[in-house]
Amino acid sequence: MSVLHLVNSIEGLARCFDRLGPNDALILLEAGVYAAMTAIEQPNGTVLDVYVLHEHLSQRGIPTNSVLPSFALIDFEGFVVLTTRHATSVSWP
Repeated sequence: MSVLHLVNSIEGLARCFDRLGPNDALILLEAGVYAAMTAIEQPNGTVLDVYVLHEHLSQRGIPTNSVLPSFALIDFEGFVVLTTRHATSVSWP
C-alpha cells in the first residue's frame, strides 16, 4: 500500500523520513516548498518521487529555477492525480 506524504514544513520533512516506504511519494507544499532548494538525502537508499506544488512556490516568491532538478513541479490538478494513485495520504506539519 503506497502512501502520499504531504509535507507542510521543513520539520515535517524530517519527521516523515522514518515512515517512508517503497512506492511512496512526497509532495512539498506550504512552507515545505523551501526544502525544494536543497538536496534531500533519502533515507535507507529509498528512491522517492518528490513533488513541489508550483502555486505554493509562487505564493512565497520562489522562482521555479531555484528548485533542484530532482523535484518535479506539479499544479493542483497534478496533486489530485497523485491522491488517486496512492491508497492513503498523511500530512506532516
